Amino acid sequence: MSGQYNGLQAKILEQNPQALFIWCSAHSLNLIASQAVGSCSNAVDLLGNLEKMFTFITGSKARSAFFREKQLELYPKQQIRSVKRVNTTRWMSHAYALNTVLDVYDAVYQTIEEVRNIDGGSDFKLGADCNGLLSYLTSYRFLMTALSFKKIFEILEPLTRTLQARDIDILAAMYLVNSAKESIVALRTEETFENIFILAKEFDDKYENEEFELLRTTKKRKVRKMDGELCSDEVEQNPIQKFKVDTYFVALDIIKTQISQRFTNKTIELDSETIIDNFATKSTVLNKKFKY
Repeated sequence: MSGQYNGLQAKILEQNPQALFIWCSAHSLNLIASQAVGSCSNAVDLLGNLEKMFTFITGSKARSAFFREKQLELYPKQQIRSVKRVNTTRWMSHAYALNTVLDVYDAVYQTIEEVRNIDGGSDFKLGADCNGLLSYLTSYRFLMTALSFKKIFEILEPLTRTLQARDIDILAAMYLVNSAKESIVALRTEETFENIFILAKEFDDKYENEEFELLRTTKKRKVRKMDGELCSDEVEQNPIQKFKVDTYFVALDIIKTQISQRFTNKTIELDSETIIDNFATKSTVLNKKFKY
């Protein structure tokens, strides 16, 4: 409401200072997802580079045409896809943008590579932009982050569609909220993370001509010791373990916590007996009102 009608909340409060402003459930879910994707540098880099790819390809008619031609060549039986903008106000745009790049990865990569080979030599800025995108696309940092959030988006997408429906089914919404929370909890396991790493390796093996950069090991930080101190330097952490803790688990923990806080008994969980009683009461009133 506040996004569509700017200042409406303030005008209502002028008339009634005691009025309560309750967030739309779909908007609350949008805030949860936005907070999750902004929780770590890997997720921020993922969305930032997706936006760069959109700007790069759609910023030129020649590049857009070449991107379509590459799709016709590589996927002759598939529908032509277009890269999507990452709109920060609607988290579903993150899912659309990510899925498009993963689904037509070959076409995206070859389009950027071809532009670099043709124009990158004379336009240094363009060449540097292409090199940056290509380097990111051929890294496990991209693969691991993209596949992690793809799983998260697959859980949240059905819920957001239900919450945005005009004729929303409260019982269905209540069930999907609880189901989404349980599914997010189920993702937070060593086995699931290992499966994501396996998917990343399979993606790497599929493109034998490209060498994907492995996750970097964090350099050991030396700490100056004062006289009498017994502290030791920080232990070097395994890069895969670090990604799991600092990116994957962090995003899941934020979503789980925020769903529990934003979707409480007072917001969306309505007891089925109450709904039936309310429906029966309304039916009785209508029958009396229109009784001849």
